[in-house]
Amino acid sequence: MQIGSVPASLLDVDYEAERKIIAIGKVIRGFQSTKECVARLRAAKYTHAEIVGADAATAIWREVRRQKLTGIRPGIITKHEPKPIPVRNNDWSAVCEGYEPGDPIGYGKAELEAILDLVEQMDDLHDKRAAG
Repeated sequence: MQIGSVPASLLDVDYEAERKIIAIGKVIRGFQSTKECVARLRAAKYTHAEIVGADAATAIWREVRRQKLTGIRPGIITKHEPKPIPVRNNDWSAVCEGYEPGDPIGYGKAELEAILDLVEQMDDLHDKRAAG
């Protein structure tokens, strides 16, 4: 199942994967940064493979979406702009609503990768500002 996809019927649902996604979602609910999200998963004894796997990516995507819909996190705008070159690493871009020149831009070969890149850049920017 792809991230954000809707199954054609209940027969198409992978219930074991869905249980894993929900369990991860409970651990990361309300996270404010990528570092915090990873730290929570490590503290909950998730392996590196599980943290970077598809189930965690889906749970993170759902949580970012939940935070956006509830107003906790600023909205993120994504664009699919494939370049006329064979390299697909930057086909997607992500920016925060109200983007102004100089603000962070996330890039990735998939929409979720671009969002995660943007969130990581925002975390780094926040850390630099906090350090003074």
